[in-house]
Amino acid sequence: MKHLLIITAAFFAAGSAVAQKGNIKGVIADKSDPLPGVSVSVEGKAGTLTDMDGSFQLIAVDTGTQTIRLTYLGYSTLEKKVHVQNNETVDLGSIALMPSNSVINEILITGNYRQGGQAKAINMTKVSDKSVTVLSSESIGKSPVKSTAFVIRQAPGVSVKDDKVSLRGTPVDWTASLLNGDRLPTADEKDASRVFNFEVFPSSLIDYIIVNRTVTPDMEGDNIGGVIDFMTKIPASEKTFNFDISTGYDIMTRKPLLNGSLALGNISENKKLSYTLNGSYSADNYGKDAPSVAYGTNYNHSLARLQLDRDRGLRQTGGVNAAVDYQVNENFKLGANVMGGYMTEDERGDRMSYNWSDGSGARIRLQDKRGKFDHLLYGGALNASWKLSDKFKVDARVASYYNRFQYGHTPQADQGGPDGDYTVEFISPLLHYTDMIQTNFFGGTYDPNNAKDPNPYPYKMLDIDNPYHNGGDHYDNIQPKYENLDGSKSTLTASDYYLSSVFADLNTTWERDPIVGRLDFSYKVNNNLKFKAGFKYRDKNGARNISFFEYQINPMVPFMYLSDQQTTSYDPHNNYLSEWGTPYSGTFLPVLTNQQLNSFVSDNIGNFKAKPMDINNNNFRQWAGSSYTYSEQTIAAYVMSEWKPFERLSLTGGVRMEHTILDETSDTLVDDNNTAIGINKEAVSIHKSYMAILPSLNALFIPGDNSNIRAAVSRTFHRPNFEQTKPGSALFNRDQYMYIFGNSALKPTYSLNFDFSYEHYWGTKGMFSLGAYYKKVTDHIFRTNQIDGSQSIDGYVVKSYENASNSYVTGFEALIDRRFEFLPGFWKGFGASANITLSYSRMNVPGRTKSQPLTEQTPLMYNAALFYEKGKVSTRVTLNYTGAYSTELNLFSDINTNAVVHDNTDYDVFMGAMYSLDYQFAYAVSRRINVYGTINNILNAPYRTYIGMPERPLLTEYYRQKVYLGVKFHL
Repeated sequence: MKHLLIITAAFFAAGSAVAQKGNIKGVIADKSDPLPGVSVSVEGKAGTLTDMDGSFQLIAVDTGTQTIRLTYLGYSTLEKKVHVQNNETVDLGSIALMPSNSVINEILITGNYRQGGQAKAINMTKVSDKSVTVLSSESIGKSPVKSTAFVIRQAPGVSVKDDKVSLRGTPVDWTASLLNGDRLPTADEKDASRVFNFEVFPSSLIDYIIVNRTVTPDMEGDNIGGVIDFMTKIPASEKTFNFDISTGYDIMTRKPLLNGSLALGNISENKKLSYTLNGSYSADNYGKDAPSVAYGTNYNHSLARLQLDRDRGLRQTGGVNAAVDYQVNENFKLGANVMGGYMTEDERGDRMSYNWSDGSGARIRLQDKRGKFDHLLYGGALNASWKLSDKFKVDARVASYYNRFQYGHTPQADQGGPDGDYTVEFISPLLHYTDMIQTNFFGGTYDPNNAKDPNPYPYKMLDIDNPYHNGGDHYDNIQPKYENLDGSKSTLTASDYYLSSVFADLNTTWERDPIVGRLDFSYKVNNNLKFKAGFKYRDKNGARNISFFEYQINPMVPFMYLSDQQTTSYDPHNNYLSEWGTPYSGTFLPVLTNQQLNSFVSDNIGNFKAKPMDINNNNFRQWAGSSYTYSEQTIAAYVMSEWKPFERLSLTGGVRMEHTILDETSDTLVDDNNTAIGINKEAVSIHKSYMAILPSLNALFIPGDNSNIRAAVSRTFHRPNFEQTKPGSALFNRDQYMYIFGNSALKPTYSLNFDFSYEHYWGTKGMFSLGAYYKKVTDHIFRTNQIDGSQSIDGYVVKSYENASNSYVTGFEALIDRRFEFLPGFWKGFGASANITLSYSRMNVPGRTKSQPLTEQTPLMYNAALFYEKGKVSTRVTLNYTGAYSTELNLFSDINTNAVVHDNTDYDVFMGAMYSLDYQFAYAVSRRINVYGTINNILNAPYRTYIGMPERPLLTEYYRQKVYLGVKFHL
């Protein structure tokens, strides 16, 4: 830190000695669009790069006739004579660069994509002052998937975890996902982290995606993994009209798909006013088959529950982005952009649950569910740019954003109930499961002669955990065996199941950033030295309200049996879990028809009594801490310099400071003899503040015209998520049978980062890079399964959060992207792209004797694509892989000794390896019209979590393939 400030002071001293002479400015574009990152220099001397809008300015140029040189990968070098006069600025206006001959030959449309945008992305990657990868809209269009989060998978080192984006395999909340430089507020049904879910924002609205592996002080500091900035489309530089429409088929639901997008834009004749308008809509039928297993004790791996879930739904997504710029005069420009997105899901779910251990005894539960899930996002920003002199510039931006999730209105709520995810549950009579074995308490062999183990324990075990090694079901064929308590029945029918309950899960979550303000100053001492400073303020507030609503059955009403209802087949096509050989064929009970499910409450409203979750509800204790509110203010300031001491060496360094103030409120239980259940709740709050000081330095050395060597060091941090620091009683997750306690004493996580990389470019034909990185992490936050005598509640699993003391992540990454233009004839259209990230991490876990890999840290990731682009044909096959990693640790403590029971990872929770194979084909009917087809998830790879090892699954989800056919038109 001290050394960095000394270097910065030296920069100022060096700049003060430079005398001003004449200046040169202009804008560089190709035929249609501005070109960012063009190298502009006075021949034989250092120069500058064009900004995102293609503009540049050279200052302190010697007077007289000078030759400026413009160079850009894939474009012909242009030299231009300019006469410079003392203390005057020469305005060259708009300068057009032409593609080189090799690129002209490629601009025969390859599939649906123009090469110009890809050339810009390669140049932006090459000339950046930090280690980045840039994906253009053309590259985004090559992805066989439309989701923004999944499009980003093609970038090196990027993976998608639960629809959230992660860089270098690190925890998703270590990666800052930005939109136009701002973190967006988050509101998600299941995930209460700070990570934005881009499902609600379609990829067709994105112009560039900039993946930053290293950072500079003018960027958000909460970014240990890196920063991914999604840039929406900017105002057009020419008349634009594009549309894309496709239809498809979902294999699992056997229903259609629809996607469409439209883009409009233009610029006024005087070039002062420009705009763009983009819209998108999709209707996506989806489904999943999702068996899950719950394990019943922290001392062995016995089974408590097997759930067989079948979900089918319709997801509709829409988005809009509009941007406008107005050039008031040559020194002052105004701009604005607004954006919005929504996603609604109408989902029907059916569940058959075998419970070897249930609060009311051993049973089978049948659940029919219907819910609507509404996500809404909107916001906008105003921008202003003042050029106060040839050297001094001020940029200002003020923005506001809002994000909300809530359950939508379903027919079940028409009788006055709340909007929620409704469930109608039928249960079996009490059962005796006959598939248990007798073990000791710890799931080992039972020895009747052992005085320390006097009684056997009946457990259901998988084959890998059977202590006798003589049986047990394999995880993909768990077959519960049961009979009535009197042994008279081993198979139940619909007439044996009676109505148990009708209830709704409730959730309204919102977060808004009402004010996000930014002010940046830049001062250009000379062409080799530039200073920047700025401030940013963000006000954030939000709430998460989770609750429960039940219709209590009138005790005077006779049993309502499943056999008396309108029902249909659970598995009408007899292909549930065909991936496992349909092991449950013929075993499913019928489920309610859609009509019966929708009208069930209204048909029986006279038999029910509404039972909201209030202080008179017997389950109030469970839900008391499941809602919370928060407000957070962040004030940031930075100072940095960009210095080019030699023609081939650039240094970018400085320091950022971020001050965070957090206030958070939830409820805690208190005794109250005035209520029916003897308890009530009261609000409890926390107040926290902390300062993060974050220096950084990036170095770029250019040994040759087509290669770069980069090195960087920085300090970054991660703020705890609001659920992790929540005060008060535990948040109740009913569906997963767990309580989650916040930890108000959690500290932010800090990381000292070192990066080194080498890059080589083959013009616009591709690039090759090798890199290594190391992150020394302090206070890594992880989730635990930790129960002691004071925390145990009703036998449910209890989770909390802790800081690990010292941790580290080190890794290696490589990338190659190459068109094989050196091959003859037909073969020169082939190309390949591949990248791999290998990482090794360790963390010290409180209570365990040995270090272990970080939670949420993926050890292996790779992406590979083989493509062919020549003439009118473009085709591509892509494989993405993310290795397994742990998500939470089991730090269950012995009540007597308070020592952690499990010193290894055999009871920890893991995310299974994820992979996807996708294919796309495109054909250019003309220069304006392209047709294409895609197949997603060809291998039908599952989403999987497990305990200890893959053969002990928690949750497995299969989605099957989606097929699209579409057409694109561009003006």
